[in-house]
Amino acid sequence: MHIRLQLNILALKLFLSLNSSNSLSIQSEFKSKALIFYLLNQFHLDLSCILLAIIIWTSIDLSSCCIRLIAITLNLLGNLSFYNLNLNLLNQIPFNQINFFLNHPYRATSLAEFWSKRWHNLLRQIFIDLGSNPAIWLLKSLNIHSKRFITWAQILGAFFISALIHEFALWYATKPDFTFKTSIFFISQGLAVCLESTFKHTTGKKVGGLIGRIWTFTYLIYFAKPCVQVWIDQRAIDIDDLNYKFNQTTWKQLIFIPMSVQKLLLSDTQSSYH
Repeated sequence: MHIRLQLNILALKLFLSLNSSNSLSIQSEFKSKALIFYLLNQFHLDLSCILLAIIIWTSIDLSSCCIRLIAITLNLLGNLSFYNLNLNLLNQIPFNQINFFLNHPYRATSLAEFWSKRWHNLLRQIFIDLGSNPAIWLLKSLNIHSKRFITWAQILGAFFISALIHEFALWYATKPDFTFKTSIFFISQGLAVCLESTFKHTTGKKVGGLIGRIWTFTYLIYFAKPCVQVWIDQRAIDIDDLNYKFNQTTWKQLIFIPMSVQKLLLSDTQSSYH
């Protein structure tokens, strides 16, 4: 947990520093005079994607940590004889087998593995019910029973619903983006998973290993960059305001007060709605 907390704080600070107005102006002004500023100017969006992914990953995992700590605390209280608490249900939970919401996403060696096993599945049933199942029904109503087409339909249907949810969230938080870069990102992931499925069907081999890992994160970053740029441009998060709030927060508060970073992010996101 402490490693995720440190990563969360460090990634947020680097992301804010990299994308603040002052930082962007300095990068632009000195890009021809110093190699470090040139590299930051050239690759700042790539770095922003990586840092934002780390922030999202660690924030979700820290949330699950808090839930586990609360459950374990209640379980311990329920086992104490001087507490008359009816918490038998908690005693049945195998806490040592409970994973974080995200399962080490940096270890993924294919996009199929990343989205199905490494990323969170909190909305999995929604994607199946609203995306995959209707897509299967549509194919069968058209008398298409090919297993490969059905597999593709399941995948694309799920990612289409994911695209709609994330696109609507951006539109609600800021304003409509008629370039649909957020939707393009999620649909592109579905297409890539279909491509990996076709590769496995054709060659008999799964995408994996070092080459699979390079493919996975190169593809992710390539399609994430336009999406992240839209979020920044449309001020889904007010970076300068959040940077100011972050700098006003002490390290002790960030480390010892639960969910301090998440509270900062949530308060800033809510303020952007108005």
